Amino acid sequence: MTALETISKSSDSGRAQVTLKGTQETLLGTVSAKAADALSPNPILGDTWAAELLQTVNYNFSRLGVNGWLQAWPVLRSRSLDRWTSDFLDLHTHAPNGVTVLHLACGLDSRPLRLQRYFQRMNLRWVDIDLPDVVELRRQVMPEPAIGFTKQSSYKLMSASVTSKDWLDQVPADRPTLIIFEGLSMYLSAAEGRELIVRVVEHFQQGQLIFDVVNSFFVGSQRWVNPVAKSGSTLKWHVDRPIAVEAWAKGLQLRDEVLLSQRSEIKEFPWLVRLQFWIAASLPWVQEFSRELRFAF
Repeated sequence: MTALETISKSSDSGRAQVTLKGTQETLLGTVSAKAADALSPNPILGDTWAAELLQTVNYNFSRLGVNGWLQAWPVLRSRSLDRWTSDFLDLHTHAPNGVTVLHLACGLDSRPLRLQRYFQRMNLRWVDIDLPDVVELRRQVMPEPAIGFTKQSSYKLMSASVTSKDWLDQVPADRPTLIIFEGLSMYLSAAEGRELIVRVVEHFQQGQLIFDVVNSFFVGSQRWVNPVAKSGSTLKWHVDRPIAVEAWAKGLQLRDEVLLSQRSEIKEFPWLVRLQFWIAASLPWVQEFSRELRFAF
């Protein structure tokens, strides 16, 4: 039994109850992947908050079958988006009016905690958004970032569907804004994904947009992806040509594109994971199954 299984199967007493189903349940697979990394001898992301969640949530984290490359995927993806978030915040450290970070479908991601040093060194407005039942669980098990003594920075957790139009007016467009969505795009329809990107770019007008996508091969192969199949979810939207997204909104420019299968950190994983990624990298459609994208606008 792994350390992950030992912790997740310990006493249920006092743990938060989980009622998430379908697509929302997959966020627990992401937590288990990051926790496994944090508990490993040489962590890549080092998300200790994910490891702590195993002890505060009443859920069988082995249920979704997140192992091998599926365990490495969220870790590598989050590391990329953490770096790009840090890049954006470093670039705007002295912005006169500060900056906004908007994380759509935040789930139980601990990014504001992993990067909480920025709350104390700059004027940072951070807004996390997810559906009501996810927000309720997050409030039970996830601490808010330490703001420090500064009165400039703020953190807000909002309850809303990112595909609705009501919430956007609640986030001021008065400063450079970084919009993040991770592990979300593939669960949207193509129309929902395009509309979401257009709405946030037109609303904020200045900033960056960072997110991950999968390709059509991966969507077509979803029956063999454990977390998707076991949660009863459906993958819908794929992006095979990221450059085409530029045409959706005025001023949108693709700055960076990173293939998951070609990440240098893969060499840090166990041999079986390295083998799986080596096979993926050698097959054209498989090597492009997932990528992280950074757009400026």
